[in-house]
Amino acid sequence: PSTSGGISDDGRFVAFASDANNLTLGDPGNADVFLRDLTTSTTTRLTANLPVFYSGVRISGDGNVVGYSRQPAVGQDLLSQAFAFDRTTLATVAVAPTLFEVVIQDFSHDGRFAVVTARLANTTNSPVQVMRVDLTDAWFAEAMGLVQRWFTLEDPTRLEPAEREVYV
Repeated sequence: PSTSGGISDDGRFVAFASDANNLTLGDPGNADVFLRDLTTSTTTRLTANLPVFYSGVRISGDGNVVGYSRQPAVGQDLLSQAFAFDRTTLATVAVAPTLFEVVIQDFSHDGRFAVVTARLANTTNSPVQVMRVDLTDAWFAEAMGLVQRWFTLEDPTRLEPAEREVYV
C-alpha cells in the first residue's frame, strides 16, 4: 500500500511512500519513496530500495524538494534519519548529523527551509527539539556539490571513504 504523501501547491507533483512493486520498472517491491508527475504521468523512485521503512513524506509547495524519514527495519543497527531530495539537481542529502533522529515536518513553498523535529539518537527521554534547516546554507550547498560530484565521477569508489556518505 501507499502511505504518507504530500502534494505540490499546483497539484502537479505527488510524493509518497509505497511498497508496491508495479510503480517503476525493476522495482522488487521494498518500501520506497516515489514522486509522481501528474502532468507527464511519470513516476520516479527516489530511494535506493533498501529494507527500511519510510514515513513523513513531504513536498515543497513548488514541487522541487521532497523530504522523508527513513526508519530501520527490525534488527538493523541504523538510526532514523531525514533526507531531502532536490528535483532540480537530483541530489539527496541527510538534513542532520547522524547523532540525531530527525523527522521532516514541513517545507517552505520554495523548499529552501525545512522544519524538522529532532532528538538525540538512542535515547528514550531526550527532549524533542523543533528546528528550521536552511537548505541553501553554504555547508549544505557544499554537500550538494559533493553528491553531484559522486554521480558525475566515472568511478565513484575513487572518493575517500569519508566522502562517500554525506551527512549535513
